[in-house]
Parts: sequence; structure tokens; C-alpha cells
Amino acid sequence: MEKGWLQKRCELCDRVLQLSILLYGENTKETAIAYNKCGNAYYLFSNYSQAIEYHKKTLEIRKNVFGVKHPKSARSYNNIGHVFSKYVYQFPEDNKLTDRRA
Repeated sequence: MEKGWLQKRCELCDRVLQLSILLYGENTKETAIAYNKCGNAYYLFSNYSQAIEYHKKTLEIRKNVFGVKHPKSARSYNNIGHVFSKYVYQFPEDNKLTDRRA
């Protein structure tokens, strides 16, 4: 995919996220969807650290809204793991995401 198009997608996702927070609030299922879409966009743009941050926020909201034992929360764990594995593969020398104390 073309990088310019992917960068534009990330910018638009960030705008949608800000609107979602404004319209629905921070801890709502609608805002979790927006965070998740941003995470997916940044993953495609190969910005894995940003993608992980968005997916972590998605997980936090989904755990609050749906509970830990919900399929949507499980999907968020899966998304984090998927991005994390790609990140570690591409940047094995970067320990900031592998440090459990972080």
C-alpha cells in the first residue's frame, strides 16, 4: 500500500477518535471502536508502538464496558499480541515494550 494513503488514514482515524470522545465520552463502546480502528491504521502504517498504545486503550475501555471475560476484550488482547509480535520481530533491540515494568 502507498505510504501517503496510509498516513492520511491514520490522520483521519485520529480525527474520528477525537470526535468520538467529544460526542460519546472517553469510556464508551463507540470510542473503543474508534481507538481500535486507529490501532489497526497505525499497524498498517508500520507504526507498531503507536498501534499498541491504541489497542491498549481499546482494551482498557472494553474491560470497563464489557468486562474482562467478554469476546471483545479477548479480541483486544489478541490485537495487542499480534502487533507486539510484529514489533518485536522488526525491532528486536528495542526493549521498551518488552520490559514488564513499563
